[in-house]
Amino acid sequence: MSIETQYYSQATPLFTVPRMEFSPVPDVNGLVVDFALHLPDDRAVDDAQGFLAMVRQAFSMKRKMLRNCLQPCYSVSQIDMAMSAARLDAHVRPQQLSLEDYVLLYNRIRAHM
Repeated sequence: MSIETQYYSQATPLFTVPRMEFSPVPDVNGLVVDFALHLPDDRAVDDAQGFLAMVRQAFSMKRKMLRNCLQPCYSVSQIDMAMSAARLDAHVRPQQLSLEDYVLLYNRIRAHM
């Protein structure tokens, strides 16, 4: 599930829909999910727009390391210091981080601005 979806909601799987219920029949079953929405201030960042812009930038380049994806928005030294402070591997890819990792990284980047 996307980081942005997780930021604004808590997803709860409700039930599976067998693949045979669809036309044409896909290779996988479906899943009905309930999303309980959060207010943006329920999260641990002080600038939701800036946070979500960083997350979108992280996913803007396919198959790249997070460090490289963030360079259009932040300096290499800001990224390196923030990743080190957040205890993230320098070679991590955007899809490997959790919402909590992104919140921590964003707060560390903001601290080094």
